[in-house]
Amino acid sequence: MLRPHFNRSIDQDFVRLEVHVQRLLGRLKANDHGRAIDIADLLLKLSTDFATQTVFGHSTDTLVFDMKHWSGEQDKGSAGEFSTALGHALHMLGQRGQLLNFYWLRDSPRFRRSCRTCRAFVGRYLTEAMSGRRSGASNQAKKSEEEEEGQVTTSSQGAISFMHSLVAKETVPTGVMRDQLLSLLLASRDTTASFASWVVYALVKHPRVIAKLRGAIQTRLPHGTVPGAADISALTYLRHVLNETMRIFPVVPLNGRTARVDTVLPEGGGEDGQSPLSVPEGTKIGFNIYALQHRRDIFGEDADDFRPERWESDGASGDFEGAFAPFILGPRVCLGIVRLLQSLERLGPAEAPESTVRTKVTNTSNWPSEETRYDMEDGATTFGIGITMAPRDGVWVKI
Repeated sequence: MLRPHFNRSIDQDFVRLEVHVQRLLGRLKANDHGRAIDIADLLLKLSTDFATQTVFGHSTDTLVFDMKHWSGEQDKGSAGEFSTALGHALHMLGQRGQLLNFYWLRDSPRFRRSCRTCRAFVGRYLTEAMSGRRSGASNQAKKSEEEEEGQVTTSSQGAISFMHSLVAKETVPTGVMRDQLLSLLLASRDTTASFASWVVYALVKHPRVIAKLRGAIQTRLPHGTVPGAADISALTYLRHVLNETMRIFPVVPLNGRTARVDTVLPEGGGEDGQSPLSVPEGTKIGFNIYALQHRRDIFGEDADDFRPERWESDGASGDFEGAFAPFILGPRVCLGIVRLLQSLERLGPAEAPESTVRTKVTNTSNWPSEETRYDMEDGATTFGIGITMAPRDGVWVKI
């Protein structure tokens, strides 16, 4: 249902992303000089704002709420309530997912309320879109019907949202459409935020890499220049940094599929694991992407090291084909892989300038609490596994 709606231009989405990026930078600049700040939390808010605007055509503006809360005001409004409910629901879903068939053991009244809040939030916008389609008052729906593959722009919202594209072309029940949109929101929000957090984490831990990346960006994009599609494509070292981050820190480290029919894998059977392996219909196959992408026989003895230069040698990507699969491969590949990479490539120039992340946290007196701090230079990396894999304790940096 969703696949055709991903074949759309991202240029207008970049225009909207720029608004949220500038809000993020404004929040960072407003932070007290020398005080530690969790940039992972801000990246999650940015991802939420951009994802809701892309999916529904309306942003939750959680970065705006964050600035108000930071300045002493209280977060108010349905958007703020939705963001809080969404965060709790995802936290619970991550724990329920780890329990597999015993997921029902992890439940609570707050979890149920959070789910209802999320469904009501999505349902309200979906009802408005459905009403607009029936009455003919929705310009987005009209244009979606006139143009192929949803490549439509509107003067007020930029690129057409996934919701309006879906409403204009699909005739499935409203409940199914609501659940599909909510699933799309959950996937786009957490993967982008987790990935961006790992990028910052890796850059802060490797000053040589961030210096090289900053130099490449400053050469291509003089200060104040808003990057276009051609500029992003020309920043090959940025793509190498993103690839290496996805390899070292895959946002979905464990995955699985269920065989729909009887099939045979070319290897994996026998005592040596090299013989064909029979997979009967209904068999669940789990695979560890994290382990796959850390194989020394494929990526070298330094497979555990963050080294973007491994992607620079001719044919490197070809040599890694099959072993580098952060979004898996084949017909069930992640639908949003292209959009995620394009969004992170656009966000990359905002993360690398000297006005943003510049130094590691070394003065532990600035940490917010004993329970959440860890030393990014000497301490071990801590992982939080839920819907995605993210830095467990955030990414605390100085500006």
